[in-house]
Amino acid sequence: MTKVGYTVGNEHDPIIFHAGVPCEDGEPTPSDSPTTNPLSTKTPRLCMNGPFTAFKRKNGYWCAILYTLQVPGSQPYEVAVDDCVSNRMMLSSIETDEEWDYWGKNIPAATKVNVTGVWMGASYNESAQKWYWDDGQATPTMAPQPKVVTPGGKVAWFLYEGDRVLKVSNTTLDSTVWVNGYICGYPVPA
Repeated sequence: MTKVGYTVGNEHDPIIFHAGVPCEDGEPTPSDSPTTNPLSTKTPRLCMNGPFTAFKRKNGYWCAILYTLQVPGSQPYEVAVDDCVSNRMMLSSIETDEEWDYWGKNIPAATKVNVTGVWMGASYNESAQKWYWDDGQATPTMAPQPKVVTPGGKVAWFLYEGDRVLKVSNTTLDSTVWVNGYICGYPVPA
């Protein structure tokens, strides 16, 4: 069995993730299975330690985590993007039905505040006149296409409006529509 590694970070502070089947911490590596790290006696986790959730996508696994603003108000889009990047991730897309179902059930249950909207990783293609997921891991075409509420805005998922309601909204702090959550993620190759 060959283990495939994936590194993010930089040469001085790398974080290495291993592809494979998700497993629990502390599960021993089978004795008949070769390992690439002689110091490791544990099977590597698919995602970093912490409250990450792994999803199987067409192009490999995607590890994601939800962040929310813990006080009433709106989180500016740029702050959400910067926070993901500073944690070596990117603003996430949602590719699979499993992801839509998971976040739809768990966002309201997992937070102390009422999360009304969640920023998504998407960009507008002027020539095609369509929105696309832009995290590089999901199937590019967004379905459904978001409703444009604020031209020039960014895409958010508005949970209180129903299943998979995506809108292009104001991205600033003074927005009248509260987007107070965002999902960051990173790829793990298949």
